[in-house]
Amino acid sequence: MYSNMTLPDLFKENTYEHPVWGRRMNNSVPEEQKLTLYKHYCASYIDWCTGKTLRLLDDYGLKDNTIVVYLSEHGDMNYINGMRGKSCFFEESARVPLIVNIPRSSCKNTEYTGLTELADLFPTFCDAAGLCTPAELPSRSF
Repeated sequence: MYSNMTLPDLFKENTYEHPVWGRRMNNSVPEEQKLTLYKHYCASYIDWCTGKTLRLLDDYGLKDNTIVVYLSEHGDMNYINGMRGKSCFFEESARVPLIVNIPRSSCKNTEYTGLTELADLFPTFCDAAGLCTPAELPSRSF
């Protein structure tokens, strides 16, 4: 599935000159090794588990009555800007995936690219269930 994958445009030369981040950069890892690590990151076991879960929901007739949420607590740098890991606030590390499927929703196949806080999940699920969200919450349904 990932055999034809190529690395994204990874490096911004001026980042290596940054007084703090520059010391943490690693540009000495061979491109082939970076690509292998990136493929493994993209082809995670969670993809298989998510597919199996969705198939089971369908098999048991629960697909049309179950809210499915796919999210992570953080991203990974994957050698972007020469960095690995998740200990910085660059976009690739700070942004998390969030996919929500709400059956019978009027927002089917909608992609929202704005800022969404994870705290917004609770009011969103209240809306989906037809429940009132407590007014004192500092979050909103998306």
